[in-house]
Amino acid sequence: MLSCKASVFFFYFGMYSNVVGDNLHLGSVNAPVAASINLDAISANIQTYIDNVVETKVRDLVANTVNASCQGAVQAITSDVMQNIQANSQINVMFHAVRTSAIHLGNKAVIVFDSVEKNIGGGYNVQTGKFTAPYKGLYFITTRVTTTPGNYMHTALVRNGEITSLAWAADASAVIAETIQLNIGDKVWVWHNRNSQEYVYPNYTIFAGTLLRLM
Repeated sequence: MLSCKASVFFFYFGMYSNVVGDNLHLGSVNAPVAASINLDAISANIQTYIDNVVETKVRDLVANTVNASCQGAVQAITSDVMQNIQANSQINVMFHAVRTSAIHLGNKAVIVFDSVEKNIGGGYNVQTGKFTAPYKGLYFITTRVTTTPGNYMHTALVRNGEITSLAWAADASAVIAETIQLNIGDKVWVWHNRNSQEYVYPNYTIFAGTLLRLM
């Protein structure tokens, strides 16, 4: 028979593995995605997950994992755990910016997306083209940089000066979509990743992201 202390430990270890592990699976992509990214839908899906799945997992773990003699102690703090999860879900960070004018890019030129469609949390800077994380957490970041027929496009997603992902395209859009862990104050931006100049087609070139969960 496990001690009460050991039961509580395994209960929370199980909760972390099941709840957080499933949450990490949301948006775990590092491949081309559809041209249109619906950040509102992503945010809504995350909220639905919190509301409908996480609480059920916590309750089930209390009932099935914890030693019966310890259930009272664990249930007494389960409401606090749920309140923390719900508090995290209420923190909303989301941005969506578009490049509205054509530009020729040199190597490592930062692409500034000059029209802000959405900037909840104020993380995106329209002057610099960079997003600054207001919270430590797991973020979903995507960019699509479009060129014209007969041209190539090479782009990179950059965090604090280091490349995290690369993309290129011919006669089309270079697309990056990935989940990335950011600390408070970390900066993310998109730059051109080729020595020769390349042409950016306006209005079909975007930079967007959303906070998936706090860490």
